[in-house]
Amino acid sequence: MLDTETSFGDDAVDVAPPPSIDDARGQAPNLAVRRRIERMRELKRLRELLDDPDFDDLT
Repeated sequence: MLDTETSFGDDAVDVAPPPSIDDARGQAPNLAVRRRIERMRELKRLRELLDDPDFDDLT
């Protein structure tokens, strides 16, 4: 069963460093990591909306 008391996306709040021009070889893995971080941030925002008692998606 999922533990709803712990925050899954807390580590997603950390800001990803901007891609450096010097590291062209590692750019593809960096982009994959950045995409994953953005997905985690979006999931966290959606969870916060679902937990918000004032949020009503039917209006």
